[in-house]
Amino acid sequence: MKGICAIRRCSQLESENKRRKVSSSSSSSGLCSLPDAVAVSCLACVSKFDLLALGMASKRHRSLVVSGELWDLRSEMGCIEPSVVVCLRIFPERNPRWFVLHPVQRRLKALPWNNNVYQAPPDSSSSFVTVGRGVYVIGGLVNGKPTWHVSFFDCYERTVSWMPSMKMARASASANLIDGKIYVFGGLRDSDSDSSNWAEVFDLETKTWDLLLFVSTPKMPLNIQHSVVIDIDGEKKVFAVDKDGQDLSFSPSKSVFSTDGVLESNPGGRDDWCVSKRKVLFCRGSGGRILWAFPGQLCWKELQYQKLRPNLVNYGITKLCLNSAGNIVIFWNAQPQGPESFELWSAEISLDLRKIILSQDFTTYEMWGEFEWFAPVLKPAPHRVEVLFAGSVYS
Repeated sequence: MKGICAIRRCSQLESENKRRKVSSSSSSSGLCSLPDAVAVSCLACVSKFDLLALGMASKRHRSLVVSGELWDLRSEMGCIEPSVVVCLRIFPERNPRWFVLHPVQRRLKALPWNNNVYQAPPDSSSSFVTVGRGVYVIGGLVNGKPTWHVSFFDCYERTVSWMPSMKMARASASANLIDGKIYVFGGLRDSDSDSSNWAEVFDLETKTWDLLLFVSTPKMPLNIQHSVVIDIDGEKKVFAVDKDGQDLSFSPSKSVFSTDGVLESNPGGRDDWCVSKRKVLFCRGSGGRILWAFPGQLCWKELQYQKLRPNLVNYGITKLCLNSAGNIVIFWNAQPQGPESFELWSAEISLDLRKIILSQDFTTYEMWGEFEWFAPVLKPAPHRVEVLFAGSVYS
């Protein structure tokens, strides 16, 4: 409704503008006939998907849609809507493609960027960190060797910017955002790794990297398998598990990794860790399973389902994330028409944490999920599609 009213207001202003310039021979019309400040004000409440369509009308319309002034105004008005953004590697192409998951059409809409050359294309060993309206891509492999390259994909302006390189080349590193700084741990080759270069931090304000020279760890080398950011006792900390299943928490204020001694079995069999607003961990397991646990316990349980669900056992989940509503979004590859047909499917699952009182002294919990929808989002898909990243971004 706000978008419709805004567009109507644009039309009214356009008519007024034409009446003032009856004698003008100008051929401009629509938004293009309005001053930039007025056009931006009219578009501030239009939905991002209407803006996406408008930006395809002409270069002039696109310049309005991706302008920093429009972003700033929409941010001030609280009109910025988070979206699930996806990075796909579509073989045999070298560069990945970025998409946004349309919440109504339930399709992946391409986000072509202006400067489409990557120094180091993202791959499965790159680390992805969402910041505001974009995604930092950190490290990875180039010709089989770790790289120190860092890039930022702006999902709003659809541009790739090259950030200052890391001090050390890294692949499959742990990277997390806390209070305006990106902390990166590990990802070094064994021959290059020691306590003086194992960790570094990137300051988003100054755009500089610094090595964390005095990080206290229970052991070294420390190979972090999974990590998320959780608010623990009023302080944001990195909660992690290493390759041996040892749980860890990193305090930026103390620069210390500590452990509670909890051991997890098979830490390598659980991927795409994420944490909900209720401080519940989720990940994807084998055989199309979704698992959940409370931090500090790591007693993983399988998500139970209500009503109809797609058959994920035969395909397996290739990527899992949480959207802005706190629901799980998953992706998987399917071949519904036989071995020669390829489709990328997605689903959104709402969650319900239930407290089960078994006795006066014993209480347990169950997590139930309900499929809000599931559908093919890229159809038909090329022969090989790899989901490198999926996450909620302000776009």
